[in-house]
Amino acid sequence: MPRDSISRRSAQGLPANLNAHHKPPTIRFQLLMAVNMAIGFGLAVLLIADYRYELATRLREKHIALAEEAEVLSSAIEIMWHHGIDVVQAYIDAACAKMQDVTSPGHHIVVRSEDTVLQARVHMRASPEMLRAVEEAAQSKEWRAKFMDTELIIGASVHNDLNVYVSEYMTNVRAALRGRLLGRLAGLFVLGIMGAVIVNVILIRFVTRPIERLADTVRRIGSGQLGIQTTPFKSAELNLLAGEINTMSQSLASADRERREQMAKAIRIQNHLQPAALRVPGLRIAHVYQPATEVAGDYYDFVPLADSSWLIGIADVTGHGVPAAMGAAILKTLLLSAAESSSCPAEILRQINARYCSVTLVEDFASMLLLRWVPSPASLEYASAGHETGYLLRHDGALQELASTGLLLGIERDADWETRTLSVSSGDRLLLYTDGVSESPSLEGKLFGRHRVIQVFRETSHRSLDVMMQRLTDALTSHRGGSAPTDDVTVIGAEVES
Repeated sequence: MPRDSISRRSAQGLPANLNAHHKPPTIRFQLLMAVNMAIGFGLAVLLIADYRYELATRLREKHIALAEEAEVLSSAIEIMWHHGIDVVQAYIDAACAKMQDVTSPGHHIVVRSEDTVLQARVHMRASPEMLRAVEEAAQSKEWRAKFMDTELIIGASVHNDLNVYVSEYMTNVRAALRGRLLGRLAGLFVLGIMGAVIVNVILIRFVTRPIERLADTVRRIGSGQLGIQTTPFKSAELNLLAGEINTMSQSLASADRERREQMAKAIRIQNHLQPAALRVPGLRIAHVYQPATEVAGDYYDFVPLADSSWLIGIADVTGHGVPAAMGAAILKTLLLSAAESSSCPAEILRQINARYCSVTLVEDFASMLLLRWVPSPASLEYASAGHETGYLLRHDGALQELASTGLLLGIERDADWETRTLSVSSGDRLLLYTDGVSESPSLEGKLFGRHRVIQVFRETSHRSLDVMMQRLTDALTSHRGGSAPTDDVTVIGAEVES
């Protein structure tokens, strides 16, 4: 139908879901990330706290060691002080020289007695800046002070007027702690990898594989294997989900059985509505009827009238499937009723339309082409309610169109149609069809078209009607690339006998 075709084309232009190709992360990945991030954060907090505690402990121990060294030096210097400053200077230089930068980086000794200040000179660290840094550290609660681009820690011995300070850089203390921290990090990294592997194995066994089994069951149900069941799992949550899927599968199987039974009966009813015999006096008849689904919205009929003429009808109801089939059944009932009181195609269409508008939904409509065939003397009358153009091919090759003579059925209750008369003679052929033929799409979306219908009609004009029908259906199948029809296909061919 025209409206159906418009709806189909509009649907083809709808934008695709922008998230259709987005693949979300797996539950296993998300759980691993969540667990590892939580563990990593916790370990980071613990490592920082541990580093600070270890640093404070090591610095306290270093301060005690330096203070003890200062006490030892102070006792010796107090004895040597009476022997002169040079002796004390030589002593602190010798003591400082024994300390290596590898084990005691930045080791330095400062001695102050009243206004006299001595600094060890052996490592070339003696300077006013070093003196200020040492004395600043001595005033600090943490016994530390900034010196140039590093930091130093001191130990002090204060006896009377004699102050002895021993300092070291904090380089080794921090370096040793960093080494231990890196070692712990390496160990924790290995443990983290092992933990991730264990968690991953557990998740695969208890989450991923069960979910994959459930997903496979759902896929099989979706592919039509209704009623299949999945086996139990080792977790209550997955068993709950499995139970719901099994219940759904059984319900779908039961609903499908009921639907099949109802559809089988609907097919039987529609087959029963088709004309019982295709023998019309004065005409040779052939036809093709291919529903796109189990039942069709196409309808055709051959009805004998009281005046010995025959009514040939073909119709197409909006849509497909059961609703369209119900519309087709209504049309047959209305056609048979109208044909009892009139033989005029236009009048029959008026009666059908008035009742069709009363019993169908507002959005439902149908096309119909009616022909009245009079066997003797041979003549044709027709009226068309918006149906696909039919064709009369005369024996001399002239082609005449059977165009629409009024609106579609179901649009306006008071619509009217015109009956047109056609002269016919022996050998003339008729071709009537629904839009499932002309609007049959190829795989690329190209329509079969009326010109192809006419082409096949002309090419087979000297062959039998059965050959003509076979050629047309073969052409349609080839045009669709072998795929099933997307719309109901109905074709009627008739030839005037001699």
